[in-house]
Amino acid sequence: KELPEPFWIAAAIILFGLVVTIMLLQNSPESGFLQIFRSWTLGLATAASYISTTGLTISERSHDGIPYLVMIIICLIGGGRFSTAGGLKFFRVISMFRQSSRELNLLIFPHGVSASRFGRESRDNEIMRLIWANLFAVVTAIWILTVIVAATDIPLSVSFLASVSSISNIGPAFTFTRLPDFSTVPGFGELSAIAQIALAIGMIFGRLEFLALLSLANVVYWRS
Repeated sequence: KELPEPFWIAAAIILFGLVVTIMLLQNSPESGFLQIFRSWTLGLATAASYISTTGLTISERSHDGIPYLVMIIICLIGGGRFSTAGGLKFFRVISMFRQSSRELNLLIFPHGVSASRFGRESRDNEIMRLIWANLFAVVTAIWILTVIVAATDIPLSVSFLASVSSISNIGPAFTFTRLPDFSTVPGFGELSAIAQIALAIGMIFGRLEFLALLSLANVVYWRS
């Protein structure tokens, strides 16, 4: 039986919070139980801030040391499917991994039977098609935004981070990573007008959900 989405989110917060806690303890000149407790609370709060895509500033120390790749992954995943969080959402990410694992298992055992479920919910082919279509739309939007921002003389890695944080509606992630790793790169307010408009549109699209926006372009639906 698979665990429901809230358990995956809670586990991700605890795991990521533990990583941030270890990072804080390694960079702290103090020691003792009180310091461990403070680092742990900061780590959990920082993890919840990122995974919920609110991007609230918990502590400068807890944000500065997060690796670039980890930041990208967390921003892309996002929070719960029925929440206001941005990103792909845990339900979709886990469903894609489950289906991929199921398809690979069928290559080894062609006549095997495996359930396609998420917790108590079944995942039919129509739902999985929508999930993969949403992934394609998100990846395409991030690619377009990255090209536009990079065309304004912004490094490709920074443009990619800005695009991901924009689509996932966690703009502060760009600032948190930019300061220690790309200190010479301008902030959002100093970007060119073209880059700002593109990222603003990306934030709107990411907030409204790509599948909902694509459904508005369904001519057959409007004719009916």
